[in-house]
Amino acid sequence: MENKFFKIMILVLAAGLFMASDVLAIDERPNVLFITLDTTRSDHLGCYGYKNIKTPNIDSLAQEGALFKNVYSQAPLTFPSHTSFFTSTYPQFNKARDNGSYKLDPSAVTLAEIMQSNGYSTAAFVSSFVLNKKFGLDKGFAVYDDKIEKFTGKRVIKYMDERRSADKVTDSALKWLQDNKEKKFFLWAHYYDPHSVYNPPSPYKEIYKANLYDGEIAFADEQIGRLLSWLKEFNIKDNTLIVFCSDHGESFGEHGETGHAVFVYDTTLKVPLILSYPKLIPKGKVIKGQVRLIDIMPTLLDLLNIEKNKEIQGASLARFIKEDIAPPELPAYSESLYAKLNFNWEALIAWQEKGWKYIKSQEPELYNIESDPEELNNLAGQKKDLVARMDRELEDFLKKTSSKAKETKVKLDKETKEKLMSLGYIQGGKEKDATAPVPKEMIQIMQKLNLADRMANEGMIDKAITGYMEILKADPSNLGAALHIAQCYKEKGNYDEAIKYFRKSASFKPEEPEVHDGLGNIYKAMGKVDMAFEEFELALKLDPENSSIINNFGWCYQQRMQFAKAIELYQQALKLDNELPTAHANMAICYRMQGQFDQAEKEINIALKQDPELAFAYSELGVLTAIKGDLDKAISYCKKAIELGPEDLDGYNNLGVCYERKGELTKALESYFKAQKIAPWNTQVYINIGNVYVQQKEFEKAKQYYKKAIEIDPKNKMAIEALMSLEQTNS
Repeated sequence: MENKFFKIMILVLAAGLFMASDVLAIDERPNVLFITLDTTRSDHLGCYGYKNIKTPNIDSLAQEGALFKNVYSQAPLTFPSHTSFFTSTYPQFNKARDNGSYKLDPSAVTLAEIMQSNGYSTAAFVSSFVLNKKFGLDKGFAVYDDKIEKFTGKRVIKYMDERRSADKVTDSALKWLQDNKEKKFFLWAHYYDPHSVYNPPSPYKEIYKANLYDGEIAFADEQIGRLLSWLKEFNIKDNTLIVFCSDHGESFGEHGETGHAVFVYDTTLKVPLILSYPKLIPKGKVIKGQVRLIDIMPTLLDLLNIEKNKEIQGASLARFIKEDIAPPELPAYSESLYAKLNFNWEALIAWQEKGWKYIKSQEPELYNIESDPEELNNLAGQKKDLVARMDRELEDFLKKTSSKAKETKVKLDKETKEKLMSLGYIQGGKEKDATAPVPKEMIQIMQKLNLADRMANEGMIDKAITGYMEILKADPSNLGAALHIAQCYKEKGNYDEAIKYFRKSASFKPEEPEVHDGLGNIYKAMGKVDMAFEEFELALKLDPENSSIINNFGWCYQQRMQFAKAIELYQQALKLDNELPTAHANMAICYRMQGQFDQAEKEINIALKQDPELAFAYSELGVLTAIKGDLDKAISYCKKAIELGPEDLDGYNNLGVCYERKGELTKALESYFKAQKIAPWNTQVYINIGNVYVQQKEFEKAKQYYKKAIEIDPKNKMAIEALMSLEQTNS
């Protein structure tokens, strides 16, 4: 027999439906503008009572429509949250559990897809890499503009925080609106600005210098105002239903968390939601009952008189908006797997209903949200019966809302698992049971990790390594610390230690593509092509649409002289990311090695146009210029490569070749010796040095370097033939 709770829930769902007389006729359907302002707490907006900010444009939407006071996100992370409300399904159903490593299943039904099938022109303008089309939220959008400002500086620890500012998002959206203003549209504008690091432009950074987070929100509000003004200017606003919400909030030290991702307290889950369309939605309406972001999609479809798909798990709020009835009180489910996936800590789940919040954990938490909105007084020990009841409700809810579908994050197939076992990353047999650390007891470690990351990216590598070591001492299974310390050792050129910690990371999480890509890059730097091949092949199986990994895999084929296969992979990488200068530069080398010099020059020029500071592209341009016979110009390009990348092996090697061709053998040797110091594993450098000594008639020295090349690579045909020829000539 069904739980009484779920009977009530079904009644609430039914109550949210309009009667036929309440809905719009098909030809009366308005445009829809869907605005998401990332990382925005509702208590930092003017219309929610915050006095320290001016958000006139967002406030005007609240004045013209309905504002929801108690709205909960299903995850404190951008991609999982957007996935939930654009499909109206919970994370346990849609399987989008984290940023960057999950993808929306192609079978999922999105709001954009439904709108498109009902005659709407659809377009999205997003401002963060975590919403890149590769993750699947482009489904149903005829235009999905995810161009972002690529980070051009140097980072030891890379983040998925590439973004574009609100003004550029608005510029692109307005251009599309201008071209499509005669059509009925569904437009999604996503603004990432309130996400850390907070750095609003002037005058907001001056006006809000005491709180730059507020400055970011105020700047985004201005850009939202530009969209609204355009709609007014072209007399479109009165026929446009506008949705405004955030995906999650932000913590400022509450409960020890700065930012968002780990905890499931209201600081990161409670968000704004406003719907505005005066023809249908009462002006200035405030709805105080508890609702969820997954309720937006069914609400919109009801308001627009569009049939809902069967997968929808949210409840329509349309009747609560239109009619003067008691507010909804919908149970809210939220989760964060971030700590589990990134630090090997415990995952957290929140279940909130009737003024109580239960957080499922080894150390359960229970809060009376009405009397304790800051969630400071954990009553779990005092109200064990309530905890037990809510836990049963939660488990029942999970059974009813979870999907048996496979996660779209790549799972280990038999072949990949066997490969990982053969490399020693996972052991055969049953995995050891382990109790994961409780996040609230470990949160200070996350802050220490963030500090070490900043030190690494500011060039304080040794201090960063010390910080990571302290973290691993306190939390030996911390994946993030192990991975980042490996990246620091790689930056220092200490490859043995880098390999040690990359392999340690792989033992924690063998299915993490970043670990295998990192190892592959180490072996690549050491010239160990076969070992690099194995790691890049694994990384690519685990992340098949990662352009950087595909590019690296192409390099392996290039080193094996399989140029056609290498070019095929570089082109595949460029289909995923058409601004990948290293892929163009690598292709140039392949074309040059095949004698296709014009094509090689075309590719190298594209590479340098995309990245004017790409060191090895200049060294390759030097080779192409030398082939044309202009050795002085070629030398200048090689020197430019060295200037941009003092550790650029190709720059010194190619510079040596140019000097050698000019007959300046002393300078050639100087360049080769520098190349040897950078890459003592590189056989070609030793062969080049041997060749110069032959020209100088220092045959014993030449033999020494040819033998060194053979010692490194016993099958090196060029070194073997050079040594044999020299020995025969001098026998």
